[in-house]
Amino acid sequence: MAQRAQMSTLTDGSNPVAFSPDGRTLASGSGDTILWDVDVASWRRKLCAVAGRELSEKEWATYLAGRPYQPTCS
Repeated sequence: MAQRAQMSTLTDGSNPVAFSPDGRTLASGSGDTILWDVDVASWRRKLCAVAGRELSEKEWATYLAGRPYQPTCS
C-alpha cells in the first residue's frame, strides 16, 4: 500500500508548481524551471543501485514496522 508524507512546504507562493500528467515529475520555478523526479519506482531503483542490496529483515522491521517484509530491489 502506497503511503504519502509531506516532505516540504512551499511557503512564499511566488513560484508556480505543476505535476506532469503522469504524476512522475514536478515542475517548479518562476524564471528557470526545475524538474523534480517524484516517481516512487524511479527513486526505488536509484536507492537500490546505491545500496547495492535489499533491506534486511531487521532493517525492514526498524523502518517499516508493522508491514510484512518484502524484497525492495527485485
